[in-house]
Amino acid sequence: MAPLAALGVRPNHVTFAGFLIAAGSGYLVWEGSLQLAGALYLFGSSLDALDGALARRTGTTSVFGAFFDSLLDRASEGALLLGLAVYLAQAGDHAGVALTVAALSSSFLVSYARARGESLGVIVLSGIAPRTVRVLVLAVGLIAGVPLLALGIVTAISTVTVVQRTVAVFRTPPPD
Repeated sequence: MAPLAALGVRPNHVTFAGFLIAAGSGYLVWEGSLQLAGALYLFGSSLDALDGALARRTGTTSVFGAFFDSLLDRASEGALLLGLAVYLAQAGDHAGVALTVAALSSSFLVSYARARGESLGVIVLSGIAPRTVRVLVLAVGLIAGVPLLALGIVTAISTVTVVQRTVAVFRTPPPD
């Protein structure tokens, strides 16, 4: 972190760079370079761990930074899955396109369930598929050349996570 801070790199710069790299991986998938896309997605997404650490190190944490980070995390995942949908559509794999949409929807519902729960005053961190797990599954699936398997796993574990988070909110006692 110290070298980045010394260069004047701000946490939001790291967040945006990670987004651009992940979005580039979506384009690479679109073009059929699955292994390179998977590696690039993994790298771009790993920058997500740096932005928060840099913010804490430099004392520049902010509400906007946390919002920006979460927003671009969703955009990164969406860009990769858009690339996969187009790649599969070009191959005529309509079931694969539908699976990609299911993965996108269930993945976004994981984040929504957490955000909505927290807006109601419930800390909702439960579930088997936080973003890091979904990133790893997608990246490894692309690198290994099994994107449909990865999409199926992401859809399944994201759906389970949404149910787990829903149950966590349901079990929360009403306020006094």
